[in-house]
Amino acid sequence: MKIDFDKFNLKQTACTIIIFACFSVLLTAFDWPWDKWTGFFYVNGDTFNVRRGGPFKTKEACLAWAEEQVKSTSDDFECGKNCKPSSTGQLMICDVTVDS
Repeated sequence: MKIDFDKFNLKQTACTIIIFACFSVLLTAFDWPWDKWTGFFYVNGDTFNVRRGGPFKTKEACLAWAEEQVKSTSDDFECGKNCKPSSTGQLMICDVTVDS
């Protein structure tokens, strides 16, 4: 029994596998998709007067941005991980929020 290797197109299959493996390694090496952090700064603690910052790759970068915004003791801030708009678009829903 003779196998017709041309029928299976092994060169193309091998190239596809190698390209896929290289792409997977690159994605893993760069830790993609990474978490995206969004900063929320509330002037005078007013949740209706919000400034957004980001996206940031780390929680620490987000908190550093937020702390730079503070001008008075009544100002407030938080950072949210992987935030998305709610169905109405009026709120942001985040996986996690932190304020320090």
